[in-house]
Amino acid sequence: MSSDTPHKSKKLKAEGESLADDSMLQCASYALEILSHGGLRSHVMGALVTDDTIELLYYDRSIIIVSEPLNFIKDQP
Repeated sequence: MSSDTPHKSKKLKAEGESLADDSMLQCASYALEILSHGGLRSHVMGALVTDDTIELLYYDRSIIIVSEPLNFIKDQP
């Protein structure tokens, strides 16, 4: 049975990474839509909150900046 445990944890990790990629892709598509249909908008700022972490996002027409994940429960100032 112990040989199945690492396989399951790798599978769960892969599914978690896939969900994170889907969330980032959705944020990017929202930013693209805002930049495309917003008149004179030059940048978009956003935040991706997942469970107890937050990532700040910045999009403009030439660059995307993503902050390091911050655990807002454990890492309070």
